[in-house]
Amino acid sequence: MRCSASICLGLVVLSTWIALTGCEGDGADRPGFIVQNAVDPRCTPIGGAYPSGLDQLPGDPDVAVVMRFDTPAGLLAYDIGVSPPRLLTPGALPPFPADSDGDGVDDALRHRQLGLCPSFNPECVTYPDPGSAHAAANDLVLVTTSDYEQVLFYEPMTGRLRSLSVANPLAQDAHDPDDWPFLPAGGTQALRTAVSSRTCAYPPVPIDSLGDAIVPDPLCDPTRSGYLTRFTAASLVADGWLFVATSNLRSASRARFQPGTVLVYALDTGAAPPSVAPDTEVPVVFTTGFNPTGLTLHRNASGRALVLVTLTGPITAGGDLLGAGAVDVIDVLSAELVATIPLGDRAAPSFGPMAIDPSGQIALLGAESHRQLYAIDLRPLDDPALYAASEKPVVLDGGTPGFPDARIFDAVTPLTLPDRPGGPPRALCAPRTNVAIDPAGELGYATDWCDGSIHVLALDLNGASEQPLDPTRIQVTGRIDALYPKNPDLFGLMTAPSMVRTTPPTPLVDPDRPDIFFVANEPESQLCSLRVAP
Repeated sequence: MRCSASICLGLVVLSTWIALTGCEGDGADRPGFIVQNAVDPRCTPIGGAYPSGLDQLPGDPDVAVVMRFDTPAGLLAYDIGVSPPRLLTPGALPPFPADSDGDGVDDALRHRQLGLCPSFNPECVTYPDPGSAHAAANDLVLVTTSDYEQVLFYEPMTGRLRSLSVANPLAQDAHDPDDWPFLPAGGTQALRTAVSSRTCAYPPVPIDSLGDAIVPDPLCDPTRSGYLTRFTAASLVADGWLFVATSNLRSASRARFQPGTVLVYALDTGAAPPSVAPDTEVPVVFTTGFNPTGLTLHRNASGRALVLVTLTGPITAGGDLLGAGAVDVIDVLSAELVATIPLGDRAAPSFGPMAIDPSGQIALLGAESHRQLYAIDLRPLDDPALYAASEKPVVLDGGTPGFPDARIFDAVTPLTLPDRPGGPPRALCAPRTNVAIDPAGELGYATDWCDGSIHVLALDLNGASEQPLDPTRIQVTGRIDALYPKNPDLFGLMTAPSMVRTTPPTPLVDPDRPDIFFVANEPESQLCSLRVAP
């Protein structure tokens, strides 16, 4: 049972500025390797470092699924209605198969057969690097992978891959089956454990993020400027459609990106087995900016389904920001890009989905390489004129006649999170934040990768009529020092929180039920839960 916002916030301000228990470790058993000597009472091990994805089952949000990144990679399920979270996956993780998509050919061999081995890797030593996790249904979790580009189909409660019918339609409308080299032959279908996200994309403006022209790809149509999509970042199911974001990184050393893409598939989860195939009318949507990294479902006031696409902009491996961030809006019904909300130069919203309040008024976004948050007003998306506009996408920055500014916090005026005393300087740790909103829409929680803290926000959304929302309605009111800061003298202690989520409401009074759960990434990943309310 939740307390009122005023009581919760008062107690947060007075009593949660303390450091909660961490775990020490040493390298006595294996020199140079940090091990934990004690189990944190709030946390349950995941294994390895840096889990790549986290989500909750739509029909049972007390069950969270976590994609473990390290070998053995695999999907784990946890009960997050208790503290510490309880592992639900029975037995050991099944081995990750060499033929991850179930097409009958090992992944590396399939790359060689298609001539996709780069010069620096002529044998095509490849591995499907796990990415985001999206619980599409109680019996289907979608996990993106890069290197071997695809979306895997998982059974959440067993951690095993499952098969769907994957089709590649005959040439029609905007679909060319030859543009999808990893799918079955055109006009056929086959049972697969993944659907490929590697397709030929032909952008209307063939310019990459460094301003250079895009030439025809030898594996695509030789008469059109294009490229094969890569770096699959996120997936989302909405109203019978599967949307998949690909970041299309071309050169990591130069942070060069091809135009961002969102792939569109028809998905029938009611079929036996469920089926998936590229949409023939609109197989690819090009984003307004570079590096799409997150997809979030939003339904406006009339129930219209929209996909909110997070554009992080070009970013180096070290966290240097080289471009502009934004949020694009795709109308699910038409698969059309209807609006964009620019966040400004070097805004770089964080990877993954954004947090939307239960009333659907605002969305909060974390930040890559900044100790700050961004926010957008979602109410402009309720306007029917947006979908009837003659020129799309409509830019919702206040400069388009007839349409308001949808920016609450952006690169120019971000919501800055205060430093934790004694936390690491920027030179030692590139900041990163993730954010969640509680089911009542009154509190927000923002993790700080470097500080090890979780900031508490107060949200005042009742009776708001101004557009965009007055920024003073979102305030930082407290800080929970949940983990240790990433300081060199604290090396080996639990730190680096991310991917925060809130537990669902319950009518039962349970003083031990946690309010939030999150991933502790270092030195060994764990899923942790925490009660904020008294």
